[in-house]
Amino acid sequence: MSDAVSIPELIAGLAGPWQPVDVVQANDAVVRLARFEGAFPWHHHDEDELFLCWDGSFRVEMEVASPSRWASAICSWCHEGSSTGRWRRNARTG
Repeated sequence: MSDAVSIPELIAGLAGPWQPVDVVQANDAVVRLARFEGAFPWHHHDEDELFLCWDGSFRVEMEVASPSRWASAICSWCHEGSSTGRWRRNARTG
């Protein structure tokens, strides 16, 4: 088994928003960590991707679906070739 990884420490060390870092690789899967801030441009997924909202919340907009809000502990995925989408980080409250 490899060393344990501290997600809070990785988050604290992120260089800035929208700059993902690879956390761990297992077989053909890579776990990446990124901070969302503001809006990310419309884009297309060329591979399957899993998303987990660790803290805060953000809005997911897809061309083929109504916008949805993800908050802490929400997990979902986008399949390879999925419709174009974008994220908008919600302002922090409290």
